[in-house]
Amino acid sequence: MRCLLPVLLLFGCPDDAPPEDLDAPAAETVECELGQRDADGEYSQMGPNPEVEMLQGFQGFLVVLPRIRVQAPPALMNAHFAVELDGEAPFGASQVDTELFALEADRSETDDIVVFLTPTDVSHFRDREALLIIRLENRAHTCTVSQRVLLVDHDVCVHATDEPVCPDAGVDGE
Repeated sequence: MRCLLPVLLLFGCPDDAPPEDLDAPAAETVECELGQRDADGEYSQMGPNPEVEMLQGFQGFLVVLPRIRVQAPPALMNAHFAVELDGEAPFGASQVDTELFALEADRSETDDIVVFLTPTDVSHFRDREALLIIRLENRAHTCTVSQRVLLVDHDVCVHATDEPVCPDAGVDGE
């Protein structure tokens, strides 16, 4: 196996990706809006100065879960996000194959987009303003939305499954 390593490093591995179609039309830029899940689990568009709840998963990951409404038919799109805190380098990642669900003819909505916050220290983000930027794209459509948000931590539960685990906050039944 050691003999193959220099060969693989020199020539690489075969690329399974199809070649780009240079004659393909550019993706159409469409309108989109940023929202989040309300108390009833429904989409709610973010207004000015929105608060965005940070959630902590069982492995210690810290996330926010925005949703996007898009002026496009249902499809799979890649979601790319960036988070910028004042005075710090922006960070981001991608979530591939984000599904758009139909609302009406040419209007769709994502489910939660998992935006990871790094580092995972809640106190680093709590009550700080951040610029949240999300771009959705596929071969047919693209849209970008950005919003200044206030990151909050009102929910002390750990969200590992559909049933969050919540500390008893010192209540011991006595």
